[in-house]
Amino acid sequence: MLLPSSLDSEYILIDIPSNKYGRDPYVEGVVECGKPGKYMHLTPELLLKEDAEKAYGPLAHMFIHEWGHLRWGLFDEYKRTTNNLNPYFYYDMNTEQYEPVLCSKNIKGQALKNCDKNKPCDVTNTRIPLPDECRFCPVGDQTTPVSLMGHSYIASIKHFCENDNDTAEEYRHIITVPSDQNINCHHKSTWEVIREHADFQGRNYAVAESTDTTPIFNIAYSGPKVRALVLDVSGSMEITIASSGVCTLKCSLVYSYNSSERSYFGGRIIEIFYTFSIPICVSR
Repeated sequence: MLLPSSLDSEYILIDIPSNKYGRDPYVEGVVECGKPGKYMHLTPELLLKEDAEKAYGPLAHMFIHEWGHLRWGLFDEYKRTTNNLNPYFYYDMNTEQYEPVLCSKNIKGQALKNCDKNKPCDVTNTRIPLPDECRFCPVGDQTTPVSLMGHSYIASIKHFCENDNDTAEEYRHIITVPSDQNINCHHKSTWEVIREHADFQGRNYAVAESTDTTPIFNIAYSGPKVRALVLDVSGSMEITIASSGVCTLKCSLVYSYNSSERSYFGGRIIEIFYTFSIPICVSR
C-alpha cells in the first residue's frame, strides 16, 4: 500500500474492492478543476491479474486517466453528473436528438442498452428521457487519438484533448458538450488545465525517448493490523434466560457472521472479524 502517514492528499491506495465502486479504479476527493484529489484507489486484482486489460483496456491508459484526476484535477469527458437523467447523453439542439457525451466526434459507436448490440436505444425520440441503461458503446476499429479522460480503454487513444487554434482536428476539444470536464473547468480542454499546473510551468514538455520510466515505489506507511472484537449489547439483543424473585438474568447475544470488514482509524488499518456467538449475561 502506498500511503503517507499524514493521510492528506495525492497518494495511491492499493486495497480490497470498495463498497461504492467495486473493483473499478477511482480517485476520491476531486472537487475543483486543477486541484489534486485525495487518493487513487486500486485493487491487487487489477494490478496482478493477466486478464485485467480485457475489462479496462491498456492499464497504462487507465493509470494516466486516474492520475489526471489525482494530480491535475481533471474531470471525466465521457459523462456528466446529472439528477434523474442519463449521464452519458445530452440533448443537442442542432441535431435535435440525444448525442453521446464525448471529447472527440471521431469515436465510432452506437447507443445500446448495456452495450448489447441487439438492444439499440432510440436517440431520436426526445419526447421521453433516454433510459438509464443506454450507453454509448464504441464499436469496430478505432483510430482516434483522444481523449485519455474519455474512453481511455480504447487502444488508439494516447493523448489529451487540446483547444489551441493550431490544434489538428483529430485532437480538438469540443467545448459545447456538457461533460464533467467542461462544466467544472469552464470549457477548458484537459491539456489546457494540465499546462497551467505547476508541473509544467517553465518546463519543456518533451521527454527524451531514452528516459528511464521504470516506476520507483516507496512504501510511505506500513503498520500492523489491529483486530477489534465487536459486541452488540443493545436492548434489541436481550433475551431472558432465568428469573428468580426480583432478580432477572438477561443475556445479549453476539451472532456470528462469515465476513470481515476493513476500515481506517487514526491512520491504521483496522480489520474487524464477525466470528463470535457469546452470551453476555448480567443480573437485573
